[in-house]
Amino acid sequence: MNSTNGERVAVVTGAAQGIGRRITERLAEDGYALAVVDLEEKREGVEGLSEALNEKGRRSAALTCDVSRTDQVEDMARRVVEELGTLDVFVANAGIAQVHPLLNTTQEDFEKIMSVNLTGVFNSYRAAARTMIDLDKGGKIIGAASTVAYRPFEMLGGVLGVQVGGTRTDPGRGDGMGPVRHHGQRLLSGDRRNRHVGSHRRTHERGAGEAPW
Repeated sequence: MNSTNGERVAVVTGAAQGIGRRITERLAEDGYALAVVDLEEKREGVEGLSEALNEKGRRSAALTCDVSRTDQVEDMARRVVEELGTLDVFVANAGIAQVHPLLNTTQEDFEKIMSVNLTGVFNSYRAAARTMIDLDKGGKIIGAASTVAYRPFEMLGGVLGVQVGGTRTDPGRGDGMGPVRHHGQRLLSGDRRNRHVGSHRRTHERGAGEAPW
């Protein structure tokens, strides 16, 4: 399937629910074709969203990918071009949190968060930049983070450092990047200033366990 009539194509990771889903819906409203991306276990969610976008007249592709896996991210970027024809915008939104106090956070917890929220961002930025350069065109790479990247929450102590790292990870603007640009974006749930996200709200008061953005 090829991009037609100058249609722009965007990728959103972590798109099956929450802020990622709302970003996807808003980009569709703005005229983008969408690659809806999330984990294999969330296939039903990405396929359902993709079908809903298609019914509204927007081209979309439902793809599964673990952003902590370099090979999967690179394959996902390749499939986006194969199925939708090009890549103009990449939103690295996928992220997780372990919802309990810092003192109760294990090394295993922290390393899991790190693998998704930091390594996953790096994998996404690199695959997106390489794809855009190979296409010999410009594009935008957007790093999304919750407010935890900017202020601490009692039950999310283990996430703060990782999210700060993720929002500060810049794929570069020097030689070789050409017109590809990176943008860090803090997403404030329910904040009217984030009109591109809408008024989606989420809370972290869910008790112990893992909470996807």
